[in-house]
Parts: sequence; structure tokens; C-alpha cells
Amino acid sequence: MTDIRQAYRMAAKLVRQIPGRPIRSPGSEEELDIIEMMSYPPRYQSSTSPSEDVPTGREPKEGLERGSSVVIQEPWADGKSFAVIDWKQRFAITPPEDALVAFVDGIQRTVLGKEVLVKNGALGMVHWGTIAVGAVWRDKGKRRLVVLEDLIFQKIFILGPFRGLVETGVEGDISPLVEIAKEAKPIPSPEEVLDPDSPLLFIDTTDPEESEIARYRRIQPEVSASLTDQQIRERLTFLGEGFFDFAAQRRRARNRMGRMRQHLEVGSLQRPILLAQTGEWVVLDGTTVDLRWRATNDPRATPRAAFDKVVAVSKTLRTRFLSTSQIAKVLKMEEGQRCSAFAFTEHHDEGTPTVNMKPRISWYLRLRSRGPSGPLSDYIGLVRLEVHKDLVDERWAKVKDVSELADTLSFLIFRDRNPIPSEDPRWPGLLYPVLMAEKVLRSRLPSVESIQAMFAGGGTLG
Repeated sequence: MTDIRQAYRMAAKLVRQIPGRPIRSPGSEEELDIIEMMSYPPRYQSSTSPSEDVPTGREPKEGLERGSSVVIQEPWADGKSFAVIDWKQRFAITPPEDALVAFVDGIQRTVLGKEVLVKNGALGMVHWGTIAVGAVWRDKGKRRLVVLEDLIFQKIFILGPFRGLVETGVEGDISPLVEIAKEAKPIPSPEEVLDPDSPLLFIDTTDPEESEIARYRRIQPEVSASLTDQQIRERLTFLGEGFFDFAAQRRRARNRMGRMRQHLEVGSLQRPILLAQTGEWVVLDGTTVDLRWRATNDPRATPRAAFDKVVAVSKTLRTRFLSTSQIAKVLKMEEGQRCSAFAFTEHHDEGTPTVNMKPRISWYLRLRSRGPSGPLSDYIGLVRLEVHKDLVDERWAKVKDVSELADTLSFLIFRDRNPIPSEDPRWPGLLYPVLMAEKVLRSRLPSVESIQAMFAGGGTLG
């Protein structure tokens, strides 16, 4: 296995050999986090349907007024009622045997490393990317979090339109680009990304993916109506005049890194799923919208193998699944309340067969409504939980219905919101174990300034 530090040195040496101007991007890691957050995952169309009716006929806790915890919203299209539910009051929940045993998170960086002057006066953009994905494990006996090395995945990528640069021609010695172009692939396979013996991979961003062609047709319907897919593909290829679209080069590099992170996140889930016992859960920080396992002859390539025992907790709410009036009610939920569970299915534009994480059962939960200075904004302190719909009835025999599942998971997630350091600006929507997982992963990556210094020839790592 190649040491990760050695892989960084190899990457830096290769990038320094590429002719062009090294880039030192200003900004903190927090700013880079925001940039990456806004580009991953992409927005998809979705269809939503009710998965739970207003839970009636259950006895509230002793001393509480019956029905005081449910606020009815307008009905769904099929007549079921949408509600905001205070599960802490409505249901007599006691700490269940189920436990959250692992917490999976990931850190992604996609930074412009070098600008290459093309013969036609345009610029080719070579990016470097680093990803650290992994989990912390909960020692249930002592209620402490431990780091298991085999739950951590790290990878380095060098991305650029290498074939396009070679065919178009660049100013300076082109031989390093020729060598990289021979090894680079448009999309490495999941097996290559997860291979621990290959910590450094090359990605050629010259050609678009099928999803980019479909997106072009969606956003340019009048222009694309008279074009074949091949003609659109040629327009989106970074070759010749195509290098003048600088924004597209940046966007494609970030999107390819998003795909690599998807592979690593799915891989990082496999080990905790195998370690978790019946009734135990693995928490994924984020959404399963983009997580999929490539369809192969491997019997493990199924939704169950990839997402069994997984509950995702998304604190970045970029996609709206409910109606305007329903989401307005969600935003007004008090601390500890959740909304009715609903099922949704994402529609992907993908050219390769996959086992997608769909459909899912999901609901919103308010973790916090107040901070040290008073009430918080309606838009923060809110998270969305989701689980695989097909696994609900098959896996958890003790779960009587969707309402009980949503209440149980809401209780478990709500309990892990403390303790949180208030100086972190994201604290209203954070779970403490997820924050610890993030700290572990961040400690494994060198700072942005260190890597930029290496690529510019002005520093070393370790």
C-alpha cells in the first residue's frame, strides 16, 4: 500500500511538471466547504407521496392533554392528513434497545491547482482533489466514540481535460500531459476508487457524461431541439474553442469529484453495516440522493447491502419535497417536533445501470429552536431524516408501522444533539458524534495552504 503522504508528494511532483501557472486560491477551509456544498449533490426532480397518516388512537403520556401535540395541515392528494407531531408528548417513548452505533461523514476538496495556456489563447484548468470519508464507532458500554482505522477512506485525484489539452496543444513542454493522458480515465470504477493500494488517481474531464447531455437539453430546449446527442457531446467537449468555457471546466471537475465521493461514501458504509447488530443503526451525515452501488454480478450490489441499517440525517436542505403550505408548517415546528413521514423517489439522468437509493421514507425534525441569544431562524436547527423504504417492513420486526419507526429514530437522533460547542456556526443542526467524525477526518487532510505550497514548489508534506 502506498503511504498517503507519499501519494501527496507524487501528486505535487506531477502537477509541478505540467506547464502553466500555479494557483494559490484565497479563502479559508470554511469558505471552501461552502463552495463544495453548493455544488454537491446536484438538484434532481422528485415525486412525493404520503407514507404516514396522522397517527391517531394512541394514548399520550400520563398527565398530558390528549391530542395537544398534533397540528393538522391540509390533506395530501389522496386524502391522508399531513401533520406536525410532537413525538415527545404524543407517544410514551422509552429509550429503545436500538442504538446509533456508527456515524459516517466526509470531507471533499476540489481546488484549481494550475492554469495551462492553450495554443488558441484559452486556459486549461488542472484541479487537485482530496477526499476523506469514514466513520467513528460508539463504544456502547462506555458511551464513548472510538476511531477504527479500517473505517477511514482517503483518496487523492488529479483532474483535468488532459486529452483535450494534448490534442489542441499547449504552450510549453507537453510531455507531462501526454503521460498523464495515457493513465487518466473519464470515470474510474468504484473498485478503483475504493482500492487502498491506489491512493492517487487521474481523471480526464475532456468529455461530458450522459447526464450533462440530458441537462443541456433540459436547460437549452430550443437550441438542443435540432441537435443530435453526438452534436451536443461535441459542443460540451473541452477541445479547441471549448477551452474558453472556464466555468464549465470548474463545474465538471467538481461534479466528477462528487461522483468519486459517492463511491467512497458507499464504500465507507459497508464496514459499519456489517459490524452493526440487529436493531442497531448507522448514521450517514447528509443525504442518500446520490449514493448508489454499480449493478454488477456481485450479490452485494443491492440496495439492502449498500443501505441496510442506515439512517441519513441531512442538515443542508437544498431540495424541497413538500408543498408550499406544508413546508411553511415545517418551518414553524417547535424544538423536538417532526412532520408526517412521506415517501419520495428521485429521477436521475444516468447513462449507466445502477442500484439507486430509492424510494425513501423521509421526515423533517426540529433539533433546536433557541440559542444562547434567543430564538433561532426558522431555517436553521432543522434536519431531514431518511431511510430506505423497502427495508422498513423487512428488517425491523419490532417496528409496527412507519409512525413508530419515525418516532424511534427521531428520539435517537434528538438525543445525540448534545453536547455541541456553541461557537461552531452550524451547531443548531449538528449531531455531536458527527462533529467528532468530521474532526477526525479533517485531521487526516493537510491544510489547503500546505497542498497549494507543494503544487507551487514551495513546500513539502511531512
